Amino acid sequence: MDRRTFIQSLPCLGATMALPTFAFADGTRPKVSMETAGQTAKSTSMPEPRIGVIAVGGAGGTILSELYGRLPYLTHSTAIDIDEGALQRVAADRKILIDDSMVRPGDARAASLLAKDARTRIADAVTDLDIAFIVAGMGGIAGTAISPIVAEILRKNQVMTVAAAFTPVNSEGPRRHHIAVDGMLALGDIANATFRISNDVLCWHVCQRDLLLWASPATTTFERLYRGITEPIASSDYLLRHDSGSLRECMSNDGSSAIGYGCASGRNAAEDAARKAIAHPLLGEDRLNSASGVWVLIEGAPEFLKLRQIGEIKDLIREFLSVSTAVADVVFFYGGIRNKAMEVDFRVTILASGIPLG
Repeated sequence: MDRRTFIQSLPCLGATMALPTFAFADGTRPKVSMETAGQTAKSTSMPEPRIGVIAVGGAGGTILSELYGRLPYLTHSTAIDIDEGALQRVAADRKILIDDSMVRPGDARAASLLAKDARTRIADAVTDLDIAFIVAGMGGIAGTAISPIVAEILRKNQVMTVAAAFTPVNSEGPRRHHIAVDGMLALGDIANATFRISNDVLCWHVCQRDLLLWASPATTTFERLYRGITEPIASSDYLLRHDSGSLRECMSNDGSSAIGYGCASGRNAAEDAARKAIAHPLLGEDRLNSASGVWVLIEGAPEFLKLRQIGEIKDLIREFLSVSTAVADVVFFYGGIRNKAMEVDFRVTILASGIPLG
């Protein structure tokens, strides 16, 4: 029994989950036309994907170093930079210096040309993967110029590519922002999904909540993005699980992508965590209900996470997907993972893809 057939037989998740669903009183077609839960823990096991992280430039290298040894299911990591000293300080399994051994590139165009000359070295480092995460800061030389070339190499080798593009803070000036926009557009045309992550928004969010983080807000957000995608695919402690084919189906390079995450404990923790994820400043209701693909990870402590709670969170998110008529059909995947290491009762991560640019 495949996962879509199976989910229709789960009464605890609702009997109106036929794919597609047309059971509306007025007979109109709903926005959410494909809704898919993962395989259950009793389903046939799936092959484990080979997963890699490619950090490009100084910002990407910093994030990778802060997370080194903390990312589960990772096959290997690669750091790429034009600065030899910075590259030496990065914690990564593989390192590639983009340099012609004579002239250190001083602009994005030069770095791009040198990166093209280094295609073979880059391909040798990354093309054994099934899923690759590119993490880079936009606006600088390395991240802006080299990330699209890495994405192009991955695409030619049919590697599913998710890019986390971090934008400059406002204090860095309009020129750097314009460079960043150009880099994100180039990256977005190639990667399966490009998540535009504003450092200004992250810093504001942390200040508003008076949070004390073990790592930078950018690092925390990338970790949530990484785990939000890999946990439903690779975790063994799952109630509902997906495969990498589902991820390809959900993620779209038509438009941009956004992430929201939230956690909660106590009474109504499942609903509270979902609402916090929806309201996260990197996501929000407007982006969510304009997305063409939505991927949801629901994590819970083993004693709290049940199929009923997964169904409640799924129904809440689906309500927001049904608000807008901007997108005729939404590809909606969700999965549930038991997390024994959680310090809260529930955590929800929402990845929305195919959001119109604007």
